[in-house]
Amino acid sequence: MRKYNVIADEHKRREREDAGPNMNMKIHFKALGLAAGLLWAFLPAARAQEISLAIGNNVPVQNALKRNLPGSNGNPSGAVRVEIRETTAGGGIAPPDPVTGEGSDANPLVRESYLGHDTIGIDPGLFSETFTGRLSTNITYYARVYDAPTPEAALYFANSATFSGPPSYVDSLSVTFGASQLVSGVADEDADGDGIPTALEEDMGLDPNSPDSDGDGYPDWFEGHFSEYMHASEKDPGLDLQINPPLADAANPHTVSWQTIPVPGMTYRLQYTDALPYEDPYVAEVWSGALTDTNKEVDVEDWVANSLYKGYFRVVVPYDGP
Repeated sequence: MRKYNVIADEHKRREREDAGPNMNMKIHFKALGLAAGLLWAFLPAARAQEISLAIGNNVPVQNALKRNLPGSNGNPSGAVRVEIRETTAGGGIAPPDPVTGEGSDANPLVRESYLGHDTIGIDPGLFSETFTGRLSTNITYYARVYDAPTPEAALYFANSATFSGPPSYVDSLSVTFGASQLVSGVADEDADGDGIPTALEEDMGLDPNSPDSDGDGYPDWFEGHFSEYMHASEKDPGLDLQINPPLADAANPHTVSWQTIPVPGMTYRLQYTDALPYEDPYVAEVWSGALTDTNKEVDVEDWVANSLYKGYFRVVVPYDGP
């Protein structure tokens, strides 16, 4: 049998030589076709593409002044740090090191990010991280945000509620951060009750025992919230109200005017009362609106002429703060 095979192979070789190059080409193509068929047969079946998971927050992260913590997409160096870490086996979260601010090895770091990552707008207080490899459904995780680009430079941090890796069909997960805590581990307090914690006031160079450090009549919280336009540590122009009597021409009305504060679009309310028997008697609103001009003047002739008693005017600037 062995000899027959050799002879048969030799016979086929001679037939190919007699047939010339075309025969060789046909056999070559047949060999390629066979190889391709074998390759296809042994390729593993293609796996279904796994859905990516996006983790982020929908509620902006703010400091005590209700200002979004800094960070915009594409600018990690100017943003505060965000981390996603594992909890301990029992679901525990260790506080950061009080000196370095670094997270504990008991909570392994899964992903480092920053506020603003993959989000829209300047300082939105939001972040989004995409995981192409799913988080484990058997492990619990949490997110941590600092108020500085590095843990070492941070004064405060906040943790989110814990969460597990969701089922494979879930493509997004939103976390909510809890209250801010001092990295140092000491209790946070507000010595002067102005809404700004003592540690933050000291960090800002303000007097933690005075709600108006520069004595200009504007609370530190108000000036800190509008820090692009006002200065909590130096005096800003006052909100001075003036009643203007008619000029020599009796046709001219009484007016009330005031110099506005340097915050564009600030809302003002001009109010009036003809007596002061109550704690807050200014129930009549003469005018209200948002202003960008540096001065506003309002005609109050009807209020003055129709009042039986001496009246009083005031300007109120409402704001969402303490």
